[in-house]
Amino acid sequence: DESKSYEERMGSFCRPANMMDHVERIHLKGRDPHAQIECYHPVCKSQRLVLQHLEHFKGHVETVHGVKLR
Repeated sequence: DESKSYEERMGSFCRPANMMDHVERIHLKGRDPHAQIECYHPVCKSQRLVLQHLEHFKGHVETVHGVKLR
């Protein structure tokens, strides 16, 4: 919901697995793993950062944002 601020949208998860489940279920489900994907972090979004495919996106999220996805 982009009508809320970034801080309002970011929740906390009791376990990393819960966060990964959320990302996979809500943000990545049904995506073509070979299609380009945009990073919606405010800094990346302002730069209109688009990653080439899902694995590139996951690497970006880990190295830039410090979040390891499955």
